[in-house]
Amino acid sequence: MLWPLASLGLAWHAQRVLSRAKTADGRPLCALCGEVIGVFEPLIRHLEGRAHETSLAAQPGLEVGAGDLYHRPCFDRI
Repeated sequence: MLWPLASLGLAWHAQRVLSRAKTADGRPLCALCGEVIGVFEPLIRHLEGRAHETSLAAQPGLEVGAGDLYHRPCFDRI
């Protein structure tokens, strides 16, 4: 499922740094809540104005630093 995103505000922009952060063992962090995204959890990847739902299990080669990653419930709150 794809969602076009309009202006999300300054708070969202400030949170973008978290999505590029990883734990020491390389697990990605949610751009909204800052918690680890588990390998089997549904996630939303936001890249170039588009959002795509997937999981790390479904796409093991997903590049963590490309775009913002969110837990699905966190993305629904934006």
